[in-house]
Amino acid sequence: MKDLFLRSFDNHSLFYKLALHFYKQRTAIIPNVFKDSERGKPRVGLSYMLLPFQMDENDPKFLNHSNLWRNRCIAEIFREMGYIVDAIDARNQFFQPLAKYDVYFDDGWNLERLKKRLPVNCTKIFFGTTLHWLDRNRLEFTRLNELMQRRNVLVPPKRINDNFQSDLLADAVVLIGNRVMRESYRHINKPVYQVSISVPEQLIDDHEKTWQKARRNFLWIGGGGCVHKGLDLVLEAFAKMPEFSLHVFGSANKEPEFEKAFHTELYGTENIKYHGYVDVASRLFSEICRECSALIYPSAGEATGNVNLISMAKGIIPIISSKCAVDVDGAGVVLPDCSIQTICSTVRDFAALSEAELEQRSCRAREIVRTRHTRDGFRAAMSDVLGTILEQSEDPDHRCRKTTTTIPRLEYRA
Repeated sequence: MKDLFLRSFDNHSLFYKLALHFYKQRTAIIPNVFKDSERGKPRVGLSYMLLPFQMDENDPKFLNHSNLWRNRCIAEIFREMGYIVDAIDARNQFFQPLAKYDVYFDDGWNLERLKKRLPVNCTKIFFGTTLHWLDRNRLEFTRLNELMQRRNVLVPPKRINDNFQSDLLADAVVLIGNRVMRESYRHINKPVYQVSISVPEQLIDDHEKTWQKARRNFLWIGGGGCVHKGLDLVLEAFAKMPEFSLHVFGSANKEPEFEKAFHTELYGTENIKYHGYVDVASRLFSEICRECSALIYPSAGEATGNVNLISMAKGIIPIISSKCAVDVDGAGVVLPDCSIQTICSTVRDFAALSEAELEQRSCRAREIVRTRHTRDGFRAAMSDVLGTILEQSEDPDHRCRKTTTTIPRLEYRA
């Protein structure tokens, strides 16, 4: 459709540039995603993703990553509150508001750019789904530098965020994750609320494990940014421990510099099996989880991390960094540091636990998911948070304070 629309214009003409701008502006938004009657209703700009509204609501992709379902759930909550919902692509820098929004809910990048285009009394909500860009970028470069020092390998950054001030411009902030996320936004001097991400019930697996075998099998799974997520450390550690097996799922084959640097570990080390990308709702993933005892995930920084909770839902015991922002209370192990030596010693100590202890931890991992990370729980928590924010925004004193909001001086403390 895009090609058909633009083909009639000369690529170097002013008309082409204007047409391209018009095309990007129009494709940055799905107005009134639920096609509700608009008469007399307030309007919210949900600046997050478009994809969840371009998919059938029963699409199996909603099982793979919580952000797709989470995005649609937030839209449904606003709808239940009586709002017309416009879905906006948060990363599209061409979007300009087509309506006067009563609420603008932003995943990070549009709020700062549009601050002068939104009504004065518009309630602006920042939704933090990653560590603050300053923390995230610092942690990324630290890991890349450590890899270069260890192996004289330079891998380009994959998890860098542009700087933004949406968190400072918002009237309220909603974060996912635990105290690690809250600490990342410690400079915020306005209302901050936190909600826990969810795992679909269909992914919870109550299978029984043969612990005598499973205790020696481990798992790593992650998306883009292999160094940020600690795959380099895990590969180096298991290459030193041939008595243990490691199953790796992820996009290492799409990061050529990383794949080249760790080609031997990924493809030529007997106790390491690289599977590539996997659908977490697939039979393959479930079968591997039944063979494994623990997830090894020494990430530099997560906002809970979808893979942590999905693994726990399948009875996998988490062995993770504190920066994963997951409370593993009694189920897993939080690494004191992410050195290769510590990973090796932790794996060996873990494998020496009794079968009864391993079974207890596995059951506890599932229990944490069932009690703290359900979709119903997320919906209820987010409904409460949004209700509180919007109720405060209707208070005359609060509206007055919003019109005189100033950006505080940001001081970074390591």
